[in-house]
Amino acid sequence: MQMTVVYILAILGTLSITIPVTQAVNCNNIVPACNGGSISGKTSCPCRGQTGPCDLWTCPGNNAKAMACGQLETGCAFLD
Repeated sequence: MQMTVVYILAILGTLSITIPVTQAVNCNNIVPACNGGSISGKTSCPCRGQTGPCDLWTCPGNNAKAMACGQLETGCAFLD
């Protein structure tokens, strides 16, 4: 009985490790490209609905953020 419980807890612990804790991109907030930004390369698109390959934009400002923008005006998502 105790060994069965130990095995079940070990399996549940392993499954919980493989589930990502946080998502690096908020795909619910698709926005146009940042004003005054520039394309600094290409990347794979992080969100469904974006047409790839995505342009990697660098936005101006003190807390310069990067964003991935899909082709064919499919929107941009900020990268964390």
